[in-house]
Amino acid sequence: MDVTSQVDSIVNNLVRDIETRLNTRVETVVNQYLDQKLESFDYEKKLNWLASVKLDGMIANLDLDKTSIQQRLNDVADTVIQNTDAECRRTALEMIRTRLYGQVDINHIVRELVINEIGGRLDRMEFPEHSIPGTSINPIGLNLTGNNIRSGIIQEFNSTGIEDKSTSVQMTILDQGVVIENRVVTLGIEVHGTTTLKGDIVLEGNVSPDSAFYTSIVSGAVSGVHSSMDDEFFSRYSNVLFDKIREHGLDLNRITLNGTEIVKGNQLNYGISDTNITRLGQVNDLQTRGETYLSEQLYVGKNKVGIGTIEPANSLTIWDQEVELGFGKRLKDVGWIGTPRRQDLVISANNQDNLTLTADGGVMVKKLTVNKIDIISAPSVPNYEMPKGTVAFNENPAVGQPIGWVSLGGGAWTRFGVIG
Repeated sequence: MDVTSQVDSIVNNLVRDIETRLNTRVETVVNQYLDQKLESFDYEKKLNWLASVKLDGMIANLDLDKTSIQQRLNDVADTVIQNTDAECRRTALEMIRTRLYGQVDINHIVRELVINEIGGRLDRMEFPEHSIPGTSINPIGLNLTGNNIRSGIIQEFNSTGIEDKSTSVQMTILDQGVVIENRVVTLGIEVHGTTTLKGDIVLEGNVSPDSAFYTSIVSGAVSGVHSSMDDEFFSRYSNVLFDKIREHGLDLNRITLNGTEIVKGNQLNYGISDTNITRLGQVNDLQTRGETYLSEQLYVGKNKVGIGTIEPANSLTIWDQEVELGFGKRLKDVGWIGTPRRQDLVISANNQDNLTLTADGGVMVKKLTVNKIDIISAPSVPNYEMPKGTVAFNENPAVGQPIGWVSLGGGAWTRFGVIG
């Protein structure tokens, strides 16, 4: 027996049941209505009125037995009431049928009842397994909720928000959590609560420096570094650092001190006010204030310069071991060069002792030229050629000996002044 035959049988049975129920229901309603109307109908008043109209004249002229007449009237009234009841029922049924067929859509009511009845029967009906082919189901308007789908595997599942292209299980949902068998690719992720990552973390983007994650890592790293930078830490790495600086140097382009630049490129700025430089290269422009002591030799103080001394007695004082030589002012408009101590002073040219100023105030000259005349000394008459006019004083004067000799040129000499 196929489904179509089953449905036809169900429909026929429903139509018969509905027809029977409808007739019974209409009859019941009519009877109830008639009973209600007949109960309120005043038969006695109506019959009295009819009797008064039809029988008043006749009864007035007759000599009747009132008891018999009363009994007869009662019998007639019962007959009239019965006939009236049957006639009213018939008339009411005809009026109801006329109005039902003329004004009530029986077909629509039947369809509604059939549909409701079929729906109820189908809800309770158990169809045989594989009895409804898929082609017999109209998918238009067919809605299946998730409550009606249980168990089994849905293949090639797609929805407005999900597209399933996997060939194996990729995600398992448990009460304890969600297990994802492969990578998760998403444009963004927001996690609330504690997150545990097992394995390496590879970030191919940037971490916002304003995020709590970034600041927490930086703060933790800084705190860790600070806590580990104790004496043992510095003793472990300081030698390595200093050796590296000694080997490769320290390359800095800018150094500041209290916000003031002291080194900028190859410039040493004015921020350095006190230094103990032990070696200074070639200086193009050097300006100092106060005392200056260079190479433990040159001292410059207020209005005084000392070489070899830091206590110059003159404007310029030069010390060479035990000899002190001074340059300065003797009197107004008079300069002074000399040795302030009991020491001779030699003025030399070509490494010759040309002029010797002795400590006792004397002056020694090996050769003196007055204008164009040379003045020298000799122990005896010179035997070498000197310019003409050269005077040679006798270094061994004696009675009868000349005071000196005068050159006549060409190696010839003549004496002058006999000591006597």
